[in-house]
Amino acid sequence: MKAHKRSISTLDQLNFVLVGTTKTRFEKEDKSDDDDSRDINLFFSRSKRVNCNDFVNLCTKYPWKCKRCDRKGRSFLHHLVQRQPSVLSVSTVLDIAPDTIMKQDCDGSIPIHLAVINGASHQVIQYLINICPETVKVENRWGYSVCSFLFDRCVVELSYMKCPHYRANIWKTIEALLKAIVHTDLRGVRPSISLLHMATDFACPIGILIEILKDFPAMTRYRDEKGRIPLARAAVAPAHVVTPQFLQTMIEFDPTMLLEQDYDGRIPLHLAIAFNREWDMVIKYMIQQSPGSIRIPDGMTGLYPFMMLCNKSWASLSHLHDTISLCTDVFNHYQVERK
Repeated sequence: MKAHKRSISTLDQLNFVLVGTTKTRFEKEDKSDDDDSRDINLFFSRSKRVNCNDFVNLCTKYPWKCKRCDRKGRSFLHHLVQRQPSVLSVSTVLDIAPDTIMKQDCDGSIPIHLAVINGASHQVIQYLINICPETVKVENRWGYSVCSFLFDRCVVELSYMKCPHYRANIWKTIEALLKAIVHTDLRGVRPSISLLHMATDFACPIGILIEILKDFPAMTRYRDEKGRIPLARAAVAPAHVVTPQFLQTMIEFDPTMLLEQDYDGRIPLHLAIAFNREWDMVIKYMIQQSPGSIRIPDGMTGLYPFMMLCNKSWASLSHLHDTISLCTDVFNHYQVERK
């Protein structure tokens, strides 16, 4: 005996978009007496990219829905950004209720706070920052701003995401955030590592690196748990993550960074040699930009850079000659000591 197959109406199909999610209180509290009005869940179900045209039509037909607030002071936009909406859906609501972008709920949170915490797309976050940069400065009642959440979220996502396209989107979001906070104090929103350290860890585009260096020059001296400044951290990174051009851009900004030692007494040149960075594009360039670095011994091994090169199978006689020619007095002094 065949089981009766229940017919599924178009309305049921449209409401069956948010599978596996629970209704927000905003949805549960939507008890309109108007029989002609649509359930708020229908709005949320249409806010995805695949059916956002329907969402736009609903918002246009029932604009008062986009202006409502629940008992906790949360606007329609507060709830929408938690449902992974499309940029078009968010922009449609803001066209109808533009003041909701800065509206704070009972916890002092504005929509962008909830967007970041609940995994809204980077395109949506970029859009919210771009149309209202002031949102990044707003703090909730616990003193947290978007910067506090977004930096840490980006660090985590960059750590796990391997797709170059997705990583590019994350860096675009960081770029939008940087432009918004360029005139603010970063001391209160610094993540576990500085933004420049993050740039050297996760293949930051050179264009964004330049903006970071220009807007936050003090970050070049921030130190990680090993006492390494961003340039030193970049020197030990794999070539596919930190290119020679990336390193050169950092060095050109401030060559004096080449003399900064970490907690082990190592400067970027020592690290570049120890981790087998490129000779022509990195090591030789470091020596040219800061000849004094060739006279500093490695704090861990006690070896001068030219001695460290002698232990490398890839180092040629010309490499050694170029290096020793810049510190003949050190070389001669070492030879006398050995005698």
